[in-house]
Amino acid sequence: MRYGLTVNAGRRELESTTPYLRVANVGREFINLEDVKEIGSTNQDLQTYQLKLGDVLIVEGHANIHEIGRSAIWKHSDTLMLHQNHLIRVRCGDILNPRYLSAYINGPRGRGYFQGMAKSTSGLNTINSTVVKELKVPAISIEAQLEFVSELDVLEQNQANAANQIEVQQQLLKSLLNQIF
Repeated sequence: MRYGLTVNAGRRELESTTPYLRVANVGREFINLEDVKEIGSTNQDLQTYQLKLGDVLIVEGHANIHEIGRSAIWKHSDTLMLHQNHLIRVRCGDILNPRYLSAYINGPRGRGYFQGMAKSTSGLNTINSTVVKELKVPAISIEAQLEFVSELDVLEQNQANAANQIEVQQQLLKSLLNQIF
């Protein structure tokens, strides 16, 4: 578990820059790479803060209490990326599947836990690494976690297919209405 880079004026003076993720890039179960900023970085920063496939990123601070603790998994092994200090990176071991962890965090119990543990100062709700470490994730075998993840993937694919079909039907209806009127 690790916080990311602190964004400060001193980083502008470094010769090398690297893309990094901010809170705005991390949604619930997705990472938006459309607006990625760059930050001054050193070789040590690359060794310490570079994201690896399967890293779980958790939002540490947000003005909206309902967005605190949201998480997503880094799935881009071919992209060099760092993360800022308002994101907590969790690197799972052999007994915890990242997708299982992220699904739990983003589910009702994980959300409720982080909302209940958040502290608020100056309108910003925050959690810290201790709060993340103390999250009680149900301990099930790695095989059961993988089965859960597989079923979750099927459900999400079915949901995406249904959304696509709705879009197709709406376009068809619009086309028919334009022909009639």
